[in-house]
Amino acid sequence: MASPVLSVYPVEFSFTAPVPVSFAPGEAANVFRGTLGALLHETNKHAYNRIFAPKAFSGPSGMHDPPRPFVFRPVVHQDRHFTLPMNVFDPDVIEDIHAAFQALADAGLRLQASLDEMRALPSVQLELSESQPTRHIKVEFLTPTELKAAGKVLRQPDFAVLLARSRDRISALCSIYQRPLPEIDYSAMGERAKSVTMTRCDVHQVEAWRESQRTGETHGLGGFAGAAEYEGDLTEFLPWLHAAEWTGVGRLTPWGNGFIRVHPRPSAANL
Repeated sequence: MASPVLSVYPVEFSFTAPVPVSFAPGEAANVFRGTLGALLHETNKHAYNRIFAPKAFSGPSGMHDPPRPFVFRPVVHQDRHFTLPMNVFDPDVIEDIHAAFQALADAGLRLQASLDEMRALPSVQLELSESQPTRHIKVEFLTPTELKAAGKVLRQPDFAVLLARSRDRISALCSIYQRPLPEIDYSAMGERAKSVTMTRCDVHQVEAWRESQRTGETHGLGGFAGAAEYEGDLTEFLPWLHAAEWTGVGRLTPWGNGFIRVHPRPSAANL
């Protein structure tokens, strides 16, 4: 049986503004997401529906609000010049996004800038099969991350929940935009994940908000940030967490939330 794989198509968009641009902490991704949504809604309704409002989906995770086929990574910003990195999971939408950003200069939106170029980076194939034996990892939560369990927002990143939300998101992305993963016993995987213990937790709550330009409503963008360490038999879970480095995990990943980095420490026998 072929190994389950998630494909990622990274792209970078470079812009120049007529005057220096400044963003409040955590604001840049929200501005770009709102800008892209407005551009697509105005220029290509079909692409808008496909990228920003995908159809309801009932898959392995039971999601009724499907994940969007992209996430923003932290914006690289200097004076009038900035670069927006994106991870895309449906290569067919890249040209639609490119065309929308090409219309930015004349759109009269909050973000006043023009597109200089789009760079398509080499695609990445992430195998989700087991890796080398690992019993200890550190996970950094680089942007606000919100995880829920049983309808409640967690204050700390419980490992079983972190793994479940990562696994469900990756599975849904594959099912909607790529090739569905082979049948996996998610329930048994979840039970095994419960044996992993958190050995250290140093996270803090981040408060962030956005105001919808369309409705005027205010929405929370916060969550926890920081780092946590885990110990146990992590071998089968590590590929899923490495994939989550590319997909983000938790709520509001298209805004750049849930950006994680995973640092494994191989078992002593493999050092």
